[in-house]
Amino acid sequence: MLPSYTFWAVADQIRVRLQTPPLLLPAASPTERLATLEAPAIMIKHEQATLLERLARQRLEHFKQTREIEFKVNLALWTAIVLAGGTLYRSGFRLGATSEVKVFVGAAAVLWISHAIFWMIPIQYSEDTDSAFIREYRKKITAACGFPEGVPEPAFWNKPFWRAYRRLRESGWSWIVAETGVTLILCLLVGLVLKFAPVRS
Repeated sequence: MLPSYTFWAVADQIRVRLQTPPLLLPAASPTERLATLEAPAIMIKHEQATLLERLARQRLEHFKQTREIEFKVNLALWTAIVLAGGTLYRSGFRLGATSEVKVFVGAAAVLWISHAIFWMIPIQYSEDTDSAFIREYRKKITAACGFPEGVPEPAFWNKPFWRAYRRLRESGWSWIVAETGVTLILCLLVGLVLKFAPVRS
């Protein structure tokens, strides 16, 4: 049982609390209420944008590494074609008979098709996949930050030639045609040299 003085002390504190008017806080302004309500949404969008930016950077880094490997392999292939042609030329080999020309053309065609099917198309598919993810991430980051989705384009982009050019670039076939075209041209040049260049005495 509590002592009497403790009981009366607690009773006095309760009476003082009941008699004291409640503390009135100033009403929040509409801007403060709006900020309080939108703070979680803003934080979520900020976190989403940060995560998407990180993913976009990873995709971009993978794209750069893939493009670097593509360039090195293509350069090695083109160098090998030139060195092989130079070796055959210095050895005195020439494409004389029709059968030799046919064999050379067939070998060049196999090399060209293999370069396209087994190297350029797969690696371009990887690069196109990275590019598609980067564009999608950029679109979502723009939407999360409240920026306009579209970017004004020059008027000449809508002309037929440039529309075809953009479709070719977006599909990735422009790089495939260009780089396999270099392979084909080098093979043709080697063949012409081995066919028409005189034998050194």
